Amino acid sequence: TYTNLGNLFKEEGKLDQAIEAYQRSLSYPGKAPSTEKRLNEAVQKKQELISREILQNQLAIVKNPDNAQRYRELALSYYRARQLEDALESLQVAAHLEPDSQQIRHDIESLLQQKKDSLEAIRRNRLKRLEDEPQNPDCHYDLGLIYFNQDQSEKAEQHFRIALESAPNAVIIWLNLGRLLKNKGQDTAARQALLKCIEFDPDLPSAYQHLAILEKVSANYDLAVTYLLKAKSILQSYQVEHNSPLPVKSRSDLAFVNFHLGEIYLHQKRVKDATTAYHTAIRLKPDNPLSYLGLAELYQYIGNEGSARNFYHRFLVLARPHQNLSSEIDRVEKTLERAIDQ
Repeated sequence: TYTNLGNLFKEEGKLDQAIEAYQRSLSYPGKAPSTEKRLNEAVQKKQELISREILQNQLAIVKNPDNAQRYRELALSYYRARQLEDALESLQVAAHLEPDSQQIRHDIESLLQQKKDSLEAIRRNRLKRLEDEPQNPDCHYDLGLIYFNQDQSEKAEQHFRIALESAPNAVIIWLNLGRLLKNKGQDTAARQALLKCIEFDPDLPSAYQHLAILEKVSANYDLAVTYLLKAKSILQSYQVEHNSPLPVKSRSDLAFVNFHLGEIYLHQKRVKDATTAYHTAIRLKPDNPLSYLGLAELYQYIGNEGSARNFYHRFLVLARPHQNLSSEIDRVEKTLERAIDQ
C-alpha cells in the first residue's frame, strides 16, 4: 500500500511525500523488491530539482547582487538540500544587505537554534551510550564532529583518536581528523591523516581536495595540481556513472577544485588552462566573487586591461555584501584607482 502511495505521489511530482511513503514501505517485512529502486529514483529526482533551483538562485544573485531577498531564496534552497552552512552564510549576507529585516533575522535565529538543539540532543545521546559502551567508535566520532563544529578542537581530536583505536580503517574519521589538524596548522600530521583516507578509499574526492590545499599553501604546486585533477576526475565520473547532474555538494566541490586549479595555473603562467578552470568554476557556482577576481588578475597579467577592468568590477559588485572579503575589495579598489591615475 505504501509503495503504491509512493508511486502516486511520484507521478504527481510530490517527491517529499513519495520518499516518505517509500521509506514507510521499506520499514515493513515483505516489502516489494522494486521499492528501494523507486525510492532512489525519487531521491535523485529531488536532488536534481534542488540543484537546478540553487543554480537559478545563484544566477539571480549575479544579476542583482544587492537584493537581500535573492540571498534569502538561495538560503532556503540550500536548506532544502540540507546544506546548512551554505544556507547560514547566504542568510548572513542577506542580513548585511537588509539589517532591519525581521524575517531574515528570524531565519538566522531559527537555523542557529535548530543546529544547536540538534547537536545538543546528539551529544547527550552519545555520552549516555558511552556509559555502556566506552569504546564505541561511532559515538566517539559523532562527539568529535560536534566538538569540531563548536571549535573545541582539543576535545574533537581526542574523540577522533579514541574512535580510531577501535576502527582504524574508518575513512570518514581519518578525513575529519585531517581537516581538524589542517585547521590547527599541524600540516605534517594532517597530510598523514588524509593519506590514510586515500589508502583506505582511493576514490574519496574530499581527501584529495584538502591535500591539494595543504600543498598549495606550501608552494608544492605540481603536487597540488595532481591532487586537484584526481578530485576533479572522481567528481566528474559521477555524471557518467549515474547519467544525471551532479548533486548540490558535488557541484560546489567541483567549482572549488576548478577555482584552485585556476589560481595555480595562473601562478605557473599556464594562461589557457587557468582561463578554462576559472570559467568552469563560474559556470558551476556563478555567485562566487573570487572566481571573477581570478579572471581579472589573469587578464591583467596578459595585458588585456579592458577585460581585467570588466572582471574587477564584476568581482566588486558581487563581493561587497560579503564582509569576509573586505581585504580583497580594498586591494581591487586601489588597483582600479591606480589604473585611472595612469
